[in-house]
Amino acid sequence: MHRDFYLALAESHDLELTARISGERGTSLPLEADHDNLRAALRSALDSDPDSALQLAVALQRFWVERGYLAEGRRQLDDALARASAPTPLRARALFGQSVLAIRLGDGSQLPSIGAEIVAIHRPRKDRAALAYACYQQAILLWMRGTWNKARAALDEACALADGELPVLATAAHQRGIWAVCRGEGRAAREAFATCLRLLADLDSEATPFFPVMTPGYALEEDPKGRMSLFFEETVLVGRLVGAAQARGYALSNLAWATRLDGDTDEAAAAAEESVDCFRALGDPHGESLALNTIGNICRTHRDHEKARAYLDAGLLIRRRLGDRREVGITLGNIGLLAMAVGDIDSARAAIGRARAGFEETGDIPGAMNSLLHLGLVARAAGDAATARALLTRALDLEHVAGSTCATGWVTVMLSQLAQESRDPAGADAATARALGLFTQLGDTAGLEHLSRAARAQSRR
Repeated sequence: MHRDFYLALAESHDLELTARISGERGTSLPLEADHDNLRAALRSALDSDPDSALQLAVALQRFWVERGYLAEGRRQLDDALARASAPTPLRARALFGQSVLAIRLGDGSQLPSIGAEIVAIHRPRKDRAALAYACYQQAILLWMRGTWNKARAALDEACALADGELPVLATAAHQRGIWAVCRGEGRAAREAFATCLRLLADLDSEATPFFPVMTPGYALEEDPKGRMSLFFEETVLVGRLVGAAQARGYALSNLAWATRLDGDTDEAAAAAEESVDCFRALGDPHGESLALNTIGNICRTHRDHEKARAYLDAGLLIRRRLGDRREVGITLGNIGLLAMAVGDIDSARAAIGRARAGFEETGDIPGAMNSLLHLGLVARAAGDAATARALLTRALDLEHVAGSTCATGWVTVMLSQLAQESRDPAGADAATARALGLFTQLGDTAGLEHLSRAARAQSRR
């Protein structure tokens, strides 16, 4: 049957159904040629076989995300979930995919209810490990929504239920590392990622994919004058699961983020290089491009601009070849930040502008909003404080973008500093008060410490 053929085709590109690492054959790009046929197969299944429709929609999740068919994918997945309502593990998988598409479209409102439903599907079953993993997924979605205390409670439940299940314990340790980076706690993050790597070493490299690809997303830097800069350097929740061997590469890359946070750029670069080597040995271009992105940004921080450009260009080439439109935009944005670092304002605006245009074309709200953040930084670097303040004020909407809650406090800090430089004490005080509220709500250690230092410095003036 026509529908069966296209279901098999879609599933042949669904790497979550297998432990294999398929190199560039693992990209969803070849499905582009059959997009219309896949749409027709899905429409047919929705009308006559809802369970098959859900199966096909799940197999197409990665295609929709990578190729930028975000609104279409969410609509199709919503329809399939509405018609196939049985509480099955397939539905749970579809729900998590639904959350990824919703996040890319800037809608995090349903993340808590999605997480709760995933857990509810598994709680009556006798598979304790599956329930533990469902609680872990719930923790991710609650954290993405910005309800960090509830996320920690869900993660604690996952670990309590895990009963020694290494995949759950490894992913939980990894999650704690990401959260620690986002709170500015470099040492805790390094310890968590080291724990994750130790647990991964004891797992079968052929295990079915279980490890969600995630990063801290944002990097923070302070110049010698105390001026803060926040950079959106990578996708937070990529929407892809990998096995133990690839998970090691991603954990190493995030260890580099944690080490960089502590100011040790040499050790950070070494961890990122090890991540690149890991992915190259596995023949995994998706992971390799992410690791190249990581080390390119570390080199920018280290002012090794020539190496930074070489790494970022290499990563961009891979991402273009794979056809992942979001990740192409991410790397273009980082190339723009590098241009800003070397003082090439026009090139910075051009690269970030291209990234923003791509995000807007696909309806990628987090990408577009973070492009405003970067353009605000470029305007500040160009000495245009008024434009910088206007752009960064628009970027405050990141507070409502899933996975970006931790960024908003630092945007307000940058606005406070710009207001001070513009001799606007009332504006500076208002921004500082907002930053204090946001940092307190999230328990952002680095943010609260920064405000305390800034207050002491202000009192001495």
